[in-house]
Amino acid sequence: MRFSLVFSLLLLSFSFFFSTSSTAQNNYVPGYIVDNSGDTTHGYIEYYEWAITPSKISFKKETNTDPVVYHADDLLAFQLNNYIYQSRFVTLTYSPRSPDNALESATPKSESSKLFLFLLIDGNITFYKYFDQFGNDHYYIETPTDSIDELLYFKYYQVENAKRILHTNNKYKGQLLFHLRACNTLKSEILDAAYEPGDLHRVITSYYNCTGDTITYQYRNTDNFSAKRKRSRVKIGLFAGVSTTKISFVSGEGKYNYVLRADFKNSTNPVFGIQINAEPAKASGRWGIIMDVLVKSYSFSANYTNTWDVSNYDSYDMKMAATYLSVNPMWRYYFSKTRIKPYLNAGGYLASVLTKVDEMYHEKDVNGVITNENSTVFDDQTRRVDYGFTIGGGVKIYKFNLDIRYNYGGTSIYPVNSNTQSILFMLGFIFN
Repeated sequence: MRFSLVFSLLLLSFSFFFSTSSTAQNNYVPGYIVDNSGDTTHGYIEYYEWAITPSKISFKKETNTDPVVYHADDLLAFQLNNYIYQSRFVTLTYSPRSPDNALESATPKSESSKLFLFLLIDGNITFYKYFDQFGNDHYYIETPTDSIDELLYFKYYQVENAKRILHTNNKYKGQLLFHLRACNTLKSEILDAAYEPGDLHRVITSYYNCTGDTITYQYRNTDNFSAKRKRSRVKIGLFAGVSTTKISFVSGEGKYNYVLRADFKNSTNPVFGIQINAEPAKASGRWGIIMDVLVKSYSFSANYTNTWDVSNYDSYDMKMAATYLSVNPMWRYYFSKTRIKPYLNAGGYLASVLTKVDEMYHEKDVNGVITNENSTVFDDQTRRVDYGFTIGGGVKIYKFNLDIRYNYGGTSIYPVNSNTQSILFMLGFIFN
């Protein structure tokens, strides 16, 4: 493969991702905000992956004006598309739902603050939903006579007879019986209701049917109450780190036996580049397509001496080095939707040599007659393209990525059967 072809592939990759990026950056959709004075301002709200309920929004009065960031303390409500969020001072309870992360006591931790809540039903009884940073959904109910109340459901362990027993707290059923007490025919429906959006929504609408009260607003998608992403997201960042590379020559004896028998030490060098992270709309924050464009290098040196007898030998001092421009397309899977997100990577790489060094000093002693020459290790037969696969993992902490990868190149740039293996340690920063 020629260098011009590799350059074309690189250019095509840049064009694709940056064109996708320019589309994904335009995430402002029509909407409005209601400030704490009750004044409504129409404009545009940034709208993208809300796998968790947003803690802040970016708002523009016009598409060409600078955005203003608003938190729950700054607004009474905001609306975009057919989604309405209202700001409420509530208690948020840590409510694990699976045995793997269940509590060790029956008393969960909670904290109170002002949050944006997603409005599901409005009227005499108001029903909200909130997605926390751990991917758990929380439901809130508000009545004219009772303050807003979080419907509680969580799992916890208790030690009973020296055994650790898993329990489920279904307090939400008692809360619903209390708040909906104006309708005494709902008891069986409430007790049968699971802590999931469809069942809870049906209970609330049944209450309205029972009392004859009017629902003034109802979010219609009862299967999924989370705000859906309209577009894919593309995030761009920078990263830097170090790579440790090992090279192995594994072909049989032959023309380059001095290379095969030499002991090349590992090479540690800096690595840096840019990362383009595309998260498709259907991924729901769980996976993405990563394109790294990085500059990496290595430098190996070794000496091999072949002694025939006391006065006859061949000595080879070799140095091989290369700097690459590498394109790394990878698939990434996130294990959580929180701000601390462990992940795995898998993919490949295609690299083109930017600069290379191929030098050898050959000294020969035949019966006391010493000759020497400067030449190249591989007679200028090195190639300009390398490729292989990469696997690894890391953790994303807010806008930072800590990443470790293993690269294997089964076909190196050298004209003998060889491979390179690299371990990369990198720290990255995502801008958006």
